[in-house]
Amino acid sequence: MAFTGRVWEAGIRISMNDRGGCMDNIFIERLWRSLKCEAVCLHDIADGFTAWRVIGDWIGFYDAQSPHSALQGRTPAEAYQGETPVGAPLVLTI
Repeated sequence: MAFTGRVWEAGIRISMNDRGGCMDNIFIERLWRSLKCEAVCLHDIADGFTAWRVIGDWIGFYDAQSPHSALQGRTPAEAYQGETPVGAPLVLTI
């Protein structure tokens, strides 16, 4: 309580889930799981340079070459280049 009180006094807004709000971060948890299983655990990462390369290569693959069922079989790069992202609210102008 002392910590959060000081944070609030400093004018910082705290972002926390309610108890049981486990669905709020399900997508990022899935991303971390995929990164670990498909890249990190498959390589002998002995230093930061190797980690940077392995993770960077995997993220490039994930964004540009890996189709996602949540994106109707498109890659993230296809889904988010020049069009409304899937699941984003549509803004209609009249």
